[in-house]
Amino acid sequence: MITWLSLGLLTSTLLLLVIRQLHSAVWFLAMQSLFIAGIVFQIGIEDKDFHLFWVALLTIVIKVVVIPFILSITVSKANNNSNACSRLRSFYSFVIGIALLMVGSIVVHRMNIQQDHSSFETIQLAIDMLFFGAYMMVIHQNAMMQGIGLMTIENAIFLSSIAITNGIPFMIELGIFFDVLVSVVIIGIFSYRIHLTFSSMNVEELQKLKG
Repeated sequence: MITWLSLGLLTSTLLLLVIRQLHSAVWFLAMQSLFIAGIVFQIGIEDKDFHLFWVALLTIVIKVVVIPFILSITVSKANNNSNACSRLRSFYSFVIGIALLMVGSIVVHRMNIQQDHSSFETIQLAIDMLFFGAYMMVIHQNAMMQGIGLMTIENAIFLSSIAITNGIPFMIELGIFFDVLVSVVIIGIFSYRIHLTFSSMNVEELQKLKG
């Protein structure tokens, strides 16, 4: 089951590299978080850890429902659905994404992680997501897409912590979720303010503020 969920997570994250519409990118981010919640729930079943069930539920509420809702409202108010301001064409981004998958696989195998098969698979997936998120922040000039890249990195760190430690104390995880939610609100406000000032979410426009 984890293998299929991992495949769905990898596909949704890889598609974020080639998406050029902001609403679609927000939707795929929600799908990414939903697959992560499914993986956490499945790990909870395999390890008989009921604490992870609450973590999966909290992931759905915050990352699948609330955060995409906030980002969708920001995109709708900005009337900026079509332009993700990528520096590369979709095909080249896809090719680089496949290359990052290979690099991630090499990195994980060289780490000599002593885990069972499912945990090793999850850690490798988290490393791939980490590379994808960083790559998204580099190639996109759109503030919203850079925020989505940052959320992808956060999801990667979250997934790796679950795979390695089987979760951290619930109150700490609750605090982390709150921090992420506040960060997304700030990203939304920041992106919208850029749009109001420059009629675009392109961060390159900020260079015009130089004195």
